[in-house]
Formats: sequence, C-alpha cells, structure tokens
Amino acid sequence: MVPADILAVPDFAYWAAVVIIGYPLLSLVLLEVQRRIESAYPDIVRLLRVLQYAVLPGLAAWILIHKLTTFASDSLSIKLIDTVVGIVVLYGVLLTAQTILALAATRIPGRVGGPKLFYELAGFASVLVGGAIIVSTVWGIELGTLFGALGVGSLVLGLALQNVIGGLASGLIVLSGRKFTIGDWLDIDGTYRKVLEVDWRSVTLQEGNGTLVVPSSSIASSKLKVRKEGQPVAVSATITLPATFPPARVKEALLEAARDIPHNCQPGEANWALTAYAGTALEHTVALSVDDPTKAAEAKALLLKRIWYACQRHGIDLTGAPSEGPTLFASGKTAEQRAALLAETGALRAGEDELAELARACRLEAYASGEVLLHRRDEADHFYVVLDGELSLNIGTDEAPVVVDTLGPREMFAIREIFRKTPSPVTVGTEVDTQVIAIPAAAMRTVLDRNPRLAGDLDAAMDSRAESVRSLVRSERRQRARLRRVV
Repeated sequence: MVPADILAVPDFAYWAAVVIIGYPLLSLVLLEVQRRIESAYPDIVRLLRVLQYAVLPGLAAWILIHKLTTFASDSLSIKLIDTVVGIVVLYGVLLTAQTILALAATRIPGRVGGPKLFYELAGFASVLVGGAIIVSTVWGIELGTLFGALGVGSLVLGLALQNVIGGLASGLIVLSGRKFTIGDWLDIDGTYRKVLEVDWRSVTLQEGNGTLVVPSSSIASSKLKVRKEGQPVAVSATITLPATFPPARVKEALLEAARDIPHNCQPGEANWALTAYAGTALEHTVALSVDDPTKAAEAKALLLKRIWYACQRHGIDLTGAPSEGPTLFASGKTAEQRAALLAETGALRAGEDELAELARACRLEAYASGEVLLHRRDEADHFYVVLDGELSLNIGTDEAPVVVDTLGPREMFAIREIFRKTPSPVTVGTEVDTQVIAIPAAAMRTVLDRNPRLAGDLDAAMDSRAESVRSLVRSERRQRARLRRVV
C-alpha cells in the first residue's frame, strides 16, 4: 500500500494551478465579456478592464511571492508588493460597488442619470481609509499616528492649493443641489447649450459640432438659466411705435409675422402684449415658443426680419412716420403708380381704365423668404401678381410639402376658389424675399364682367392649375394608401 503522505498533493501545486490555469482562463473570460457588451455597457467594460489588467495580475503576483517562493515576509520588497496589491484589490472592490450602485440608480423609474460626484467622493474617502488600514497592517504603523501624519499633510496641501480647492468646493455646492443634470440646457453668455456630462471638476456642454468644457467654479459664481429637456424656450421681440398706430393693427402685423416661424412648438400660436407706455409711444411685444433651445437665436432673428415685412404690409413705418398704406415701395404709393406696375408685368390683358380700377383696390405687399401668403384649407380672397421673387404652390403637410407649381416675376396666382370663397387646395408661400401685387376678388370680378377676353384667359389658367392640383392630390392619396397597406 502506498503511504497517504506520498499521494497527497502539495499545497504549492494548487496555487501553481491557480496561476497557470486560472489566471489565463479568467483573463479570456473577461476579454470575451468585454467584447460582447462594449457598446451597450461602457461602465461595466471599464470595471472589467480594471479587473483584467490590474486586479488579476496583482493577485497572481501576490500568490507567486507568498505561496510559490520562500522570500521573507518582512522584507522591504515584499511589504511594498503587499501594499500595492492591497490598494489595487481595494480599488477593484470599490469600483465594483460603485458600478453596481450606478446601474441600480438608472433602473429607478423617473430618475435621470446625473453627475458621478458623490460616487467619486465616497470612493475617494473609502480608498483613503482602506489604504490607511492596509498600510497599518503591512507596515505595523499605528492608525492614530498615520492619520495624524495625513492630517498635517492635508493641512499643508490645503494651504498650497486653497484656490483650487475653493473652486472645487464651489462646484460641489452647485452640483450637490442638482439644479441641472445631463440633457438639460444652460444659458451661457446668452446662448443655450446642452449638458453632456457633469462631474465635480467641470461641466461639458454641446457647442455646435463640438463641446465646451466649463469649470464648475465658474458656474457656481454665475447666474444660470436652466431649461429641462423637452421644455420649450420663449422667443420674443419688442418694438416701440408712436401711439398714432392703432394697437389692433400692430397686433395683427406682429402675430402675422410670428405665425410660421420654424421650430415653433405650436405653429400658428403666438402671444401679443402691449407692455408699456413711453410718453407718446407704445411698446409692443410678441412671443412664441421654440422647441429647440439651440434654434432660439435663429428664430428670433427670423422673427425680427418678418416683423419688418409684416409692418410694411400693414402700413406701419418702423421709423415712426404715420402711413395709411404699404410703405415698402415709394414707386407704388399712388393708384397711378400701381396701375403702371400692373401694366408692366403683362399678367393681365386689360385696358387702361380696367387696370386703373384694379390699381385703386390692390395693395403692394412684400414677404420674407419662408412666409406663407395663403394656407391650404384657408379661404382664398386675393389674386397675387409677382413683381419680384418667387411664389411656391404646394400641397401635403408643412413637414413634407409637395410642390405643385412655382410662379416667378410677371406671373399671377389665380384659382377658382377665390371667387367661390371656399378653402384653398394649395398653400402659397415664398422661397426667397418676394414682392407681389395683391388684388381683391371683388375688384377682379367687376373687371372680368366687363372684359370677356380677360375672363377667358383667367379661366383657362385656373382650369390648368386646378387639374395639376387634382392630379397631385390623387397621387398623394394613392401613396398614403400604399403606405397604410405596408404598415
């Protein structure tokens, strides 16, 4: 019989197997897990890399030295290795706990991910305390003496870095209040920027296609306007006009200017207010809501531009000079001048008397690019002769318009619905700054009754356009029906 002590496997063989087989196997497992979850869970990947490249090698080194060699445990080199391995393992344990807590916090319904400030502070304190215990155990130093030395060192370091620490403390005060979090918008120097990342040192904001890093201390010392994600931003414009302009007319012009501003959360909805009396002048304010804070400046610039055009159309001179009619065209203020402009376009084959009659009733109007003269399904009551620019006729939706036709200089917009006082089948808008002559339906009807040739020309033009619209409407309906069947 073979003695039992001969069959017994030495302890060092188990430890050798752990290092030779277990260490490579665990490394391969960690590497494969990282590869599979790299895009979905970056925080877990960070933890796994620390375990693979720091904790596992440290543990393997500790086993090799203590279990597979005969070095004296109280030698300086062994103590240094024990200290480093202990701190590395402690760091791995704390990082594991931090990752688990962060993932658990994101699973709480209604909670938005925020700064990792408190995790980092708690981790730093834990490493400090744990490191002190490790040093005390390995080197045989009393904790009281160690903490006393740390306290003196901290005092000296604090005096040397008081400005830096003061800035970090200011950032800590701001961030601990959680006034904003990732995804919110901050107004920095009059421009809204989206919060991308928050930590105890700085706040990273989106700026165009790049990023802007702002120290937390700077944010702590400044007044902030914070917009939560999805919360609209108000855009307003204020103009001061003499009291000779009726508030009702100014209100109509301002609301018309704000009606079709892009990025408006509620298209067609705007608010007007008479905000102040300034002697003989009145202060008017128009406001709307923009869904994207980064577009607020663009929307305001466009609003101011359109206010100028709308005021011109309503006979409001922004310089304060009273006017009864449109003020954009010095050459079209009188009926004779407007008749000459109509004759010059050649859009109407009418006599001088008939053109003069239309000129007395028509208006000269100017529109900025992107404005809408007539919305689809609104009642049409004017013909439009293009003097300069371009009119676009489209159907469909505001997000996906389908162009029916475009009208350039010397061309006229005319549809049968104008005479019938029924909703327009098309939306009439501008792609560039455009000037038109707007002719009321009643005046045009009177002239057509006396001029059969002009009535025939207009009738043919309206028939052609109506057929184009009907064809496109039928095509659009077929496409929608096909989409519904596919869905």
